[in-house]
Amino acid sequence: MSPAASPRRNQPSVRGAARQGVGLLPTTGGLARGIAILLVTALVGLLAGHFLLAGDATAAAPAPAAAPVPVGAGGAGGTEATVARLQEQLRASPDQPALLTRLGTAYLTRARETADPSWYGKAAATLQRSQALDRANPQTAPTPRP
Repeated sequence: MSPAASPRRNQPSVRGAARQGVGLLPTTGGLARGIAILLVTALVGLLAGHFLLAGDATAAAPAPAAAPVPVGAGGAGGTEATVARLQEQLRASPDQPALLTRLGTAYLTRARETADPSWYGKAAATLQRSQALDRANPQTAPTPRP
């Protein structure tokens, strides 16, 4: 067989086609590859920095929690005064569901302010009594539990 008759002889090689810009990748493939490498490197750097700093306590220290307000520290318009006023009103007329609901809510506020869990029991008993007196009132209905 002569060299002119060989079908492979007239076709350019794969290496030659790549050098001539013929094929799947454009000749600017080096530029696109460089940009892709740069983007991946930047992304990896950002993620690594984020995760390395996430465990560092000095990077973003949370604000200190407010100290609980001790019982008896409420001012004239504070929750402690509200509880005392509502209790006094309920002594005068004990079966008022609206007053009981407000007192139960004030007890919950006192529990948050003082970090004393005994207020939760008082709130539960007061709110249950309020609901028992006026079941049709949606303001005295308990919140459904999930």
